[in-house]
Amino acid sequence: MYGIPDAGTSHGKTNGLNIFYVSDNGGPDSNSIYGYFKGLLQYPTKSYTRGGVLTQDWSQPNAKSLYSSIVIGDVPYRGGNLVGRDMSYGARSAAAEVGAPFIDTWNNMVSVVTNNESVPGTLWFPNSGAFDHPNNVFQLIWTLTNLRSLGVDTNTYTAVIDFNAGKVSQTNHCTVTGLTTTQTGLSFTFRADRMAPGFYVPDGTITNDCRAAFQLMPSLGNQFCEIIRVTNLPQGNYNLNVDGSNVVTLSSAQLSAGYNGFTNYNGAFWAQKKEVLGLMCDMLAVSRANASDDTGLTNIKLYESYAATRWPTNNFGVDQYITQMSDRESELQAQDVLIHAAAQQTNHVFTITPAP
Repeated sequence: MYGIPDAGTSHGKTNGLNIFYVSDNGGPDSNSIYGYFKGLLQYPTKSYTRGGVLTQDWSQPNAKSLYSSIVIGDVPYRGGNLVGRDMSYGARSAAAEVGAPFIDTWNNMVSVVTNNESVPGTLWFPNSGAFDHPNNVFQLIWTLTNLRSLGVDTNTYTAVIDFNAGKVSQTNHCTVTGLTTTQTGLSFTFRADRMAPGFYVPDGTITNDCRAAFQLMPSLGNQFCEIIRVTNLPQGNYNLNVDGSNVVTLSSAQLSAGYNGFTNYNGAFWAQKKEVLGLMCDMLAVSRANASDDTGLTNIKLYESYAATRWPTNNFGVDQYITQMSDRESELQAQDVLIHAAAQQTNHVFTITPAP
């Protein structure tokens, strides 16, 4: 509502991303949605003035080349909700005209809705009498299917180790060094280039729980693959430990096939993912415990409050508005630096030893 081109006072390149979500609230039909999105997708080359006029209001040369847009369709509601689907497809038509990706949320998730909508509490918040407000589980399904539609790389990292040969057979997006083997086990130093996202799991502080998403749509368990594979191990069961902490117990057959740690919520990687989630909650000014309670006027909400106050008095166009918002912008940038630092990868010691 009060957004501005995120370019700073110098109008430097930012590789900005606009995300436009189609909502069924208010009941506009598909043709109306098409018209709305046709205008929205001209941003930032054109943007709305305070008077609701779509106009060129930003002096940055080649402004449109700095930004890309994604259009996300509405979720399927109880009963499949063909109206919501068709309304979203109005936005799909507008996206197609400008070459913007469209995420077909209805098609991605309608089978989950039709298969599980009769079970109370499975997909919707309890107070959602209209069955149209996705709960924590459904939101994770939505997020992961969105990423799948956008073609996000599923191979987060892969390491393959040949136990008999005592050598690293393959690495992708990671390094394995210091490999040592015994008659029954092995250890090595592992460093990933990146990690898959985390999700909410109760831990005594966090109350949200998204784990059922992987039961409702099992294919999502491999939406991201953090693969450790050890071939030619003697038959048996093994403890996989990271930095001295047991993460999981696996059979030699499971390790030979390749273990995917994406859905595992133990150990050092999970602690790091959870901290990134917590810092994102801080950015959005919501509680780390449940990601919905308001924690006050900080970060993004403070930014929005100032934006709402300054927009009606902005008589100089977008350029001056950017200057007016630079103080609040710097606060968001500082929080983003913390999130970035928390996501950086470090060395971890992996040991794989026979389970007692």
